[in-house]
Amino acid sequence: MKRKIAAILLAGCLGMTALTPAAASPSASKETDKESETKADAEAASERSSEIVSETASEASSTHRTSAETGTEDAGSITEAMSETESTAVTERPDYRALDYVTVGQYRQLPVETDEITVTDEDIDAALRAAIPAEDYTDVPDGTVERGDIVNIDYIGKIDGNEFEGGTAKGQDLTIGSGTFIDGFEEGLLGLKAGDTTDLDLTFPEDYVSSTLAGKAVVFTVKINSIRRAPEITSELISEISDGSYSTVEGYRDYQREQVQAQKEEEQENEINTELMTLLYNTCKISSYPPELMAYSKYQITQYYENMAARYGMSTDDFLQQTMGMDEASFEAAVEKNAEEGLQQELILKAIAETEGMEVSDEEYEEGCRQYAQTMGYGDDVENFRNDFGEKEIRVSLLMSRVMQFVRDNAVITVRETETESELRPEEITESATESQTGPAAEKKTKEQSDAATEAAAETTTETTTETKD
Repeated sequence: MKRKIAAILLAGCLGMTALTPAAASPSASKETDKESETKADAEAASERSSEIVSETASEASSTHRTSAETGTEDAGSITEAMSETESTAVTERPDYRALDYVTVGQYRQLPVETDEITVTDEDIDAALRAAIPAEDYTDVPDGTVERGDIVNIDYIGKIDGNEFEGGTAKGQDLTIGSGTFIDGFEEGLLGLKAGDTTDLDLTFPEDYVSSTLAGKAVVFTVKINSIRRAPEITSELISEISDGSYSTVEGYRDYQREQVQAQKEEEQENEINTELMTLLYNTCKISSYPPELMAYSKYQITQYYENMAARYGMSTDDFLQQTMGMDEASFEAAVEKNAEEGLQQELILKAIAETEGMEVSDEEYEEGCRQYAQTMGYGDDVENFRNDFGEKEIRVSLLMSRVMQFVRDNAVITVRETETESELRPEEITESATESQTGPAAEKKTKEQSDAATEAAAETTTETTTETKD
């Protein structure tokens, strides 16, 4: 699989997610334990280091512009609250020595377990269904719910007879067999008709994303509003959905098999990198943060939101209050916390680079600029890309990417063999629940896995290092 470019630091606004309103997922936990927070930090860091989209690039480049350039007079009220010295000294990324702030722990031979990649017929069927336009699905007014159907449902969740936050929804579409809800939810809808209502006696997983719900018995009262089903897969349909690229069902299935394989390989690599960063967070200790770097990071965050406010024609204070419910004091506190969290990965990886004597050569810099420009939507306009992000930011990003690959190259990866879904009966639903944006969704990774990985990192292993996929 072709390795993706890891632009860890180029988009300064990527670290801003912690400041967005906490209403995106109604069941998301508002308080997590230390292990969950560490895992979340690693997942966010891994995502930042593995995937950059052009929209993010556009937003990020705006952080390099001042409020005056937006043409809004009052957009800089938060920046004005900072000291004059700080606000003028942080517009350029400062140099610093990471080893002055980080005690480096084990970073070679880090042990990570991962599941064997298998592509089943059920995976291919799901990919085919996903490729079919929604308008091609037909209503099933008299039939019963089957695997692969899209059901529109209302549900109410109760614990000890009381409704709980995030446990209720109306008019929600759910694909049966997608594994997006907790075990037993989707299975419990099989065989029902449109208009039926059922009570599902279930239990939230012990490792559920919300600690207040984890392990709790719950009753979901679910009503089936409608059932929609994919049409029969024919050569004509395949030709239509592939724009004529494929004319046979088998040919298109082979194509989808390759796509699913590539997607699973990419997901596996992201999960491995997440686990590795989790281990690094636990073996490397940050004693403090470089003051000038913190000021620079806070300035970038503040500028991002001021520019956002200006684009909406609002003062920064009004924008923060109306969109996030924050006053100046709470915003500054959130910026401080967000800046620290955003710098954790940089400090640790840069400390490893200094320990190993790694640097980015001029040749690597030039090639990195060309690749970044292509990846982030600049095309061949490398000069414009450089102007938007600056040489220091680009070099740091390239260094972080190189160190992460070094850690990955020297990791000990153990592949667990897993039972394939093709061995299950056709009417069975996969039992592996994944994280969803809705109430009964289940967290994919377990606390036990994180604990086991952290404990294993403390021991030196002599297993053979795996080779990186290119």
